Amino acid sequence: MGRSVVPSSTKPVDAYRAQVPVDRRPAMARLRELARRTLPGFDEWMECGIPRDRRDNANGLAFASRVRHVSI
Repeated sequence: MGRSVVPSSTKPVDAYRAQVPVDRRPAMARLRELARRTLPGFDEWMECGIPRDRRDNANGLAFASRVRHVSI
């Protein structure tokens, strides 16, 4: 159907990022870099096919590649 949504079965975050369309990878990399820098002590994980950062079961940030945009 021409969609570029990454399947929700993708794991872990690196595998997810590898399937993101090439033109969105810089934005996704920047979001990941900002999350790592501004959320110390948070761990990366996947839930419902979306990369997230969490600490003590609390979400810090989630971001995903969608059909026409990157969502935060």
